[in-house]
Amino acid sequence: MSVESAKAFCVCMMSDEDFRNAIGCAASVEAISDLMKAENYDFTQDELLRVIGELMGNSLTLDELKELLKEVYEDQVAEKGDAYTANLCAWLDTLA
Repeated sequence: MSVESAKAFCVCMMSDEDFRNAIGCAASVEAISDLMKAENYDFTQDELLRVIGELMGNSLTLDELKELLKEVYEDQVAEKGDAYTANLCAWLDTLA
């Protein structure tokens, strides 16, 4: 697990719309985990929070990160409700 992997994940989320959509549309937590393994991403929740905090210029809690994700997927959440990001938020909870 590494901070470098978390950074690469964040860059991919910001730059690759297909990847971002695949993560957002995943049918389950397991589907997200499988996608992450396929893309060789391996990081902890703390590493991800640290990297996102560095990118944003302030530290985030897990709940703040979940709210940020709802903003990232704003259009989909507006159309389908918070259920759209439920699997992604649940996946974040599984990170060690």
